Amino acid sequence: MSSRKFSVLRLLSNLANSAPSPSSSITPAEDDDGSRANTTLRLEPSVRKFVDDQAKHYGVSSQQFIAMMLKGLMTGGSHEMVQQASLMESRIYDVFARNKLSPSQVAIMLSPFGINASVLKDPQSLLEKVTPEMISHLADKFGVKEEWLNGVSDQIFSDRNYDRSQFQLVQEILKEKDSTDRVHVHFVMEDGYQPLEDEGESSWAKSRVHAGFIIEFQTEEATKYLIIRHQPWGYKRTRIEMKTFLMFLERGEEVYYPVRGYQGWIIEKNKFDALFSGTVWPSDILEFRAQGVKTGANAEVYLEDMVDQDGQAL
Repeated sequence: MSSRKFSVLRLLSNLANSAPSPSSSITPAEDDDGSRANTTLRLEPSVRKFVDDQAKHYGVSSQQFIAMMLKGLMTGGSHEMVQQASLMESRIYDVFARNKLSPSQVAIMLSPFGINASVLKDPQSLLEKVTPEMISHLADKFGVKEEWLNGVSDQIFSDRNYDRSQFQLVQEILKEKDSTDRVHVHFVMEDGYQPLEDEGESSWAKSRVHAGFIIEFQTEEATKYLIIRHQPWGYKRTRIEMKTFLMFLERGEEVYYPVRGYQGWIIEKNKFDALFSGTVWPSDILEFRAQGVKTGANAEVYLEDMVDQDGQAL
């Protein structure tokens, strides 16, 4: 009788890649001499405890519970699970690459989770050490959603709503000043923006475009983005609130605060919608030479002029 050892994740991957079609019968693997192979799983203590507790709950042995679980995966959603694991792997490495982190930097960052440089060389080995705590740590460090890192959602960033609370947004930035090397603010408007002339008697101006803020926090290890839910620029109240924040950016140089720069952008609607849905990286959209993207003099968006454009701010 032979004995083969697999990690749980590698076993699931093997199952998905070689699972029989529904019409095929599932038969146990056999060695060349016809005897049934004995498969030994290496389980971490926490996983072993989970298996033992579940087996006790269902009144079966641990081996029987594992067999039930693997059979369910084999005949059910094993492909989906492996696809999720593949997404998790690619997204974790993508975050490291986007922040230009070296393997040694990543190893130091993840050392509390038993990750070293040799583990990072093999994506499969890294996945075997992934824990919910590690995913939570990475999500917090890089400002992305845990669900995205886990491969179960396409939304990378959550959006934050500061409608009627622009001063809270200012406080949010000031709160970051001790842990952030640099803050850069992007004021983004839909294509179609024109300077306002007269609102008339209505609270709506002629402009129907939306605008929003992307706050970029930079440290030596990571760049995080805060996506602020966009608001209609043509609506008087939301425009005044946004201009109040612009005034903070424009006049803030007179006091100590961490914002090192800000700029205005005008981008095509489809890019605008993708940016504020949190499904794309801002660095992929907000580029000087990107198609459908304008900034600075080319966009005719001068934030210092917009602060007092109609003489109103909070």
